[in-house]
Amino acid sequence: MGKVEWIFLEQILKANEGKTDGKMLVLVGVEHSYWLRRELRKRHDVQLLEAPEVLPDIIGVRGSRPGSGEQEFSPPQG
Repeated sequence: MGKVEWIFLEQILKANEGKTDGKMLVLVGVEHSYWLRRELRKRHDVQLLEAPEVLPDIIGVRGSRPGSGEQEFSPPQG
C-alpha cells in the first residue's frame, strides 16, 4: 500500500479520538473501500459495521411504500 492510503487510515482514526460514544460514519469511494475495510477489520480497537447493517438506524428509515420494490426496514425499538 502507498503512503497516501496509510495517511488516510491514520486520519480517520485520529478524527475519532476523544469522541464520547466512539461512533463514526466514514464514506469513501469504491477505490478505497476494499482496502480500508480490510485494514479496519485487522484492528482490535475498531468494530467495523457495513452500511446495510446500520444505515436504516442512521437515516431513520421506518418502512417503504408497498409495491415500490424497495426493501422494508424496521429499525430495532428501544
